[in-house]
This record gives sequence, C-alpha cells and structure tokens, in this order.
Amino acid sequence: RDYYQITYDKGAAALEAARKAAGAAAFDAALRCYINRNAWRIAVPSDLASALANLPAAIKVLTQAGALP
Repeated sequence: RDYYQITYDKGAAALEAARKAAGAAAFDAALRCYINRNAWRIAVPSDLASALANLPAAIKVLTQAGALP
C-alpha cells in the first residue's frame, strides 16, 4: 500500500498539478508528443523535460515534486 501511494498517487498528483499550472491543452499536446517520441523505448527524465521545455510552469512543478532534476 505504501509503495502504491508513493509511486502512483504522488506521480499522478504531480502530473495533474503540472497540467493545471501549464494549462490543460498545452500540457496534453506536449505529453502526446512525448509519448509518440518515446514509444517503444525507455524514456528518462530529460526526455520529459525536453517535451515540456516550452512549459516552464509544468517543469517547475515537476522539479519541486522531485520528478525532474
């Protein structure tokens, strides 16, 4: 239960907060590009940071949550 809450609940909350900070449409578009670009390979945090590069509010939220360096 602790693993689930830390891994999934916190991650989902961080992504939702980043989406809210950046704006849903812009965040969703960037996330779709990220998914398409990284399909069938192992993505690393810098891949997500690159996809969200034009959304500094999202990067700030995810950095504060510990999801990005």
